[in-house]
Amino acid sequence: MKTSTNNPIRLCIIEDHLLFSEGLRNLLADSNEFEICAIATTIKDGLDRLKQIEVDVLLLDINLPDGNGLNLFPVLQKLKPNLKVVILSMFNEISYMKTAELKGFSGYFPKNIPIQLLIKHLKEIYEGKKVFFRNDTSLLHSSQCILSSKEIEVLNFLRFGKNVNEIAVLMGNSAETIRSHKKNIAKKTKTHSVIEMIEKAKTLGWIV
Repeated sequence: MKTSTNNPIRLCIIEDHLLFSEGLRNLLADSNEFEICAIATTIKDGLDRLKQIEVDVLLLDINLPDGNGLNLFPVLQKLKPNLKVVILSMFNEISYMKTAELKGFSGYFPKNIPIQLLIKHLKEIYEGKKVFFRNDTSLLHSSQCILSSKEIEVLNFLRFGKNVNEIAVLMGNSAETIRSHKKNIAKKTKTHSVIEMIEKAKTLGWIV
């Protein structure tokens, strides 16, 4: 529907964890392709903001203090018929994704999606495509994998160029926790750099 490539894609975020929202704002701002028009921590505040601004894509959490984001689509459609509404949630289950798809949402992403993939898919959604992404990285590694699912998750973020502080925000952990995961990965894989970690994990089929 939109054809201009010169103007940034206008985003609104409804998410009750402000630290996550601000971290996401900073990561998206680095791409110069998005403008965060508003951040709200409740459905009520989000709807009030949407009435006042022009937005292309809404990033919406499921568990919010005053309701379930999955039930909000009819209200949003009535308020802004052309708005692309995307679920961004901690829940990575197929059932939630299918529910969002059936209700008419434009996309569904787990919060641990690598930022490069999120940017790619948000641009596709802006152009009219629907994208429902399930991060199965923790399920793809061999049963012989010596890394935990959290360590696999950290390794995937490192693979996509995220630093410790960025990963901490995206995973909802402290930077110290992420450093500990990173140290454990190096110890378990007997490697000394992120590049070596990633190459070894790929070779062994722990990540793809």
